[in-house]
Amino acid sequence: MTFYYLLLLVILVVPDMVFAGDIQPKQQHSPPPLSIPKQLQAEIERLITQADQKSIKDARIRSISASTAEYRYARYFRNWKAKIERIGTLNYPTSARGEPHGNGMAGVEIGPDGSVLSINIIRSTGNKIFDDAMVRIVRLAAPFAPFQPEIRRETDVISITATWRFSPGKNAKPTGPIVSNAIELRELR
Repeated sequence: MTFYYLLLLVILVVPDMVFAGDIQPKQQHSPPPLSIPKQLQAEIERLITQADQKSIKDARIRSISASTAEYRYARYFRNWKAKIERIGTLNYPTSARGEPHGNGMAGVEIGPDGSVLSINIIRSTGNKIFDDAMVRIVRLAAPFAPFQPEIRRETDVISITATWRFSPGKNAKPTGPIVSNAIELRELR
């Protein structure tokens, strides 16, 4: 029995006593910065840009909107729109409170993992506050749902084009044209 206690003592205590002073943390040495000639650096950047453009050109992009009929894409649009409306209403631009209304159109490109690849204002609302809010709301709502396997098999990027309608409140009468299938964002009072 004492043999086991002695063995346990050797295993637990002796290594700390013997090796504690011997172990030195390895110092991290970072390699010196590379000095790349400007001409070579410019060529590398050009090749990277060219590769990025080629991959974008080769990407399988599917454009969808409120009028998309194919079920799997229509479902993706409805879910995307519901999330935008929920986040957008909760984050209605405070600086726009009391503004009459705004209708605009934005394009959003989404990658297979649900990340936002780009946001573009296609048609301005005529009010910078609302235009900025479209971009901000998309960023707040991201990431979106990753593509379902049946979408992923045929699509690399989903490009969504949607009309946005900013309204002054639940009980306010619309002062502009009604836009069917628009993303409705209302000021919470």
